[in-house]
Amino acid sequence: MRCFVVPDGAPAATQNSYAQILAIHAALLPNGKIVYFGGDQHDPGQFAHGLFDHARLFDCTTFAVSACTPAPGISDLFCCGHAFLGSSVLIAGGTLRFDGFEGAPDAWRFDPPTSTFTRVASMSDGRWYPTLLTLGNGSVLAVNGLNAAGNDQNRNLDVFNSAGSYWTPEGVLSYPMATLYPRLHLAPDGRVFFVTPMNGQCATWRLGDAAPTDLCPSPFGDSFSAYSSALLPLLPEEDYAPRVLVANIAQPQVIDLSIASPSWADTGMRNVPVVSPIDNAMPLRFNGTLTMLPTGEVLSSGGEEAYGDEMHPVHPLEIYRPSTIGSAQLSRGGCGVVAEEFAACQDPVCRHTPYGEKAVLKHCSVERAGFELSGDLAQKVGSQAHHASSDRVVETDSI
Repeated sequence: MRCFVVPDGAPAATQNSYAQILAIHAALLPNGKIVYFGGDQHDPGQFAHGLFDHARLFDCTTFAVSACTPAPGISDLFCCGHAFLGSSVLIAGGTLRFDGFEGAPDAWRFDPPTSTFTRVASMSDGRWYPTLLTLGNGSVLAVNGLNAAGNDQNRNLDVFNSAGSYWTPEGVLSYPMATLYPRLHLAPDGRVFFVTPMNGQCATWRLGDAAPTDLCPSPFGDSFSAYSSALLPLLPEEDYAPRVLVANIAQPQVIDLSIASPSWADTGMRNVPVVSPIDNAMPLRFNGTLTMLPTGEVLSSGGEEAYGDEMHPVHPLEIYRPSTIGSAQLSRGGCGVVAEEFAACQDPVCRHTPYGEKAVLKHCSVERAGFELSGDLAQKVGSQAHHASSDRVVETDSI
């Protein structure tokens, strides 16, 4: 694996400002570009003056950054949710009020060919820090987030119709969720798996259910920044058994949803090099990120050992190997976590390029190969060995 800051070889001042905006949200598009946007960029002055039109495109082939089509009337997309709606991106929620944070009900559709944002039907209530998930029929589920009054979670399970442009209520959460930005995954059988607990339980839900159904006790706490989750590769030789990994905690956990009574189990132990500012071999990664690699492995990057403590970033990258890998084939094997010494920015926004590489766009502080860099960062991480492989695992429509 290699890591370099783009534009490669440019002066630090150029690299530090290359992303141009604060990249809060990002998605890899079918045209090989990454759209990223930041709304008010967490700036109360920009919020007060309605300066929300901050979106850019990163070209994964040329590494060029370009502006999207201007959207002067766009709502504040800071802390929204987004998911793929066909080949476009559905964006919902965001910031209605900055001080005290109230959720916006607005929704938008981003069209990659024209790089335009188009307003669609608003939700019945606001959502600040929601999660959006594409369902098997192409529609999009919106879950959680603070409501427009800012005094409670939005418990409605709203679905945006894939053929039209409207929202329908499809259920209600029986309990508030333990955190905002809940972790959700779609299983092959159509169930939505709630990693983030409600009333101490992980749950499942599918279209037609009035409310989620408890599945198993949850070992996870009440901080959305404390852990990340990833759906592991669905392999035909395993009958596409859905397994979910939760990492960026001291002891990662995995669950197999294909068995009769699923429960969380420990993965292999982590072993991160104890290099300053890290002071233990299993550091927490608050605001860390998990990214599926083309090999089917999962990359854990970024974060800080304590929430809000930017003086203790976790620089090493960790790779979770759910299977034994040989000749670009995946077979069931042991689980383990290894650490590899590469730089990673705190709370990175990560998306794959079509070439098996990873693009990271984030305003952050990062140490790399002895250099201290601070500013807007576009970072490319990848393995050249995977680029020419015709049978490599390819991630599509990731969010």
